[in-house]
Amino acid sequence: MRIKVSCNQCGYVFLIDGRFAGRAFRCPNCDGIIKTTRPTRRAGEGESESKSAVDENQLWPGVPESKKPSTPSEEVQSGADGTVFDSDKYETTAKPYEPSSAFRRDLLRFITPIQTAGELPTFICMLVLFVAWPFMGVISFCCCWGIFIQLAFGGCFCSFFFSIITDTAEGCDELPYLGSLKEALEHPWSQIIVPLTSFLAALFYCALPCMIIASIYSSITNDIEITNQPIRFILSVIFFAGLFFWPMVALILAFDQLTLLFRPDIIFRSIIAIWKPYLMAWVALLIAFGVLFFEQSKMPNFQEVGLELTPKVYGFVALQLVGLIVFIYAMRVIGLLYRHFDDRLLWQAPKEDKHPLEKD
Repeated sequence: MRIKVSCNQCGYVFLIDGRFAGRAFRCPNCDGIIKTTRPTRRAGEGESESKSAVDENQLWPGVPESKKPSTPSEEVQSGADGTVFDSDKYETTAKPYEPSSAFRRDLLRFITPIQTAGELPTFICMLVLFVAWPFMGVISFCCCWGIFIQLAFGGCFCSFFFSIITDTAEGCDELPYLGSLKEALEHPWSQIIVPLTSFLAALFYCALPCMIIASIYSSITNDIEITNQPIRFILSVIFFAGLFFWPMVALILAFDQLTLLFRPDIIFRSIIAIWKPYLMAWVALLIAFGVLFFEQSKMPNFQEVGLELTPKVYGFVALQLVGLIVFIYAMRVIGLLYRHFDDRLLWQAPKEDKHPLEKD
């Protein structure tokens, strides 16, 4: 028996084999993910029949017996309101959704930061802000308000990156629209201060072991700046190892599940449950932070050169472009962890109560 399924993103209707009820499918029209539920078995059925039979009263509530499909091969099927529809008009080639293969396809698809032409204004706007942010050092040198402008820019970036995580996790492939920047200016607390604090809190949470070891070493040796190169190398290794938890922590903070930060057991077990794709997210994040640290090492001293456009400044702008692309990709990969493997995690983000099988 085939079941009529309607995509809750684009409304496209297609049929699936009743044997696969309970699995997830990818919409043939919009490529969205649709999760179906397995109908309950009839009371009093034999053990051999109950394994393959489905409850037709659940699939076709209120439909007269004359309009219910009598055999699996019947071409005319009825909706919940008694409307007869021809199964030939609907897509029947949908295959069960495989999270691992879909995750790998999305990894390749998201290499390009812009998926549609409509995202180009957003990308250009964020690139301008991303490039202009280091130049705020010149303003902060000349004006006390410069540091607040830098913090505002940083909050916009954090809000933008968290929006990429949540949008990707919820099935949206496009970058956050430009209106989010306007909202950030209208609601600075929720759109700037909270995202910036959450981003820094995620770094602090993951870098805490490195900070503790550095504090102990400095208190023992009185080497506050830690000039010992081997010790600096060891601390760097510990810091990047701590970043292993950053994707899961950022995902938790993006969905406002703050209480889970006090449950490291849930965080660790969730990572173990999806360790293969999680390693890919961690590698993408390491590359992003590596590019960020490389940018900092190559950043010109704008207090000395001012706003003069030198070859070194052009090179730094090119690095900023690469850094933005890599960070967008890393945030999308983190969002893909939840999009494809949310059923394996030990925590769930709050969702609207929507039934995936729409019965007309």
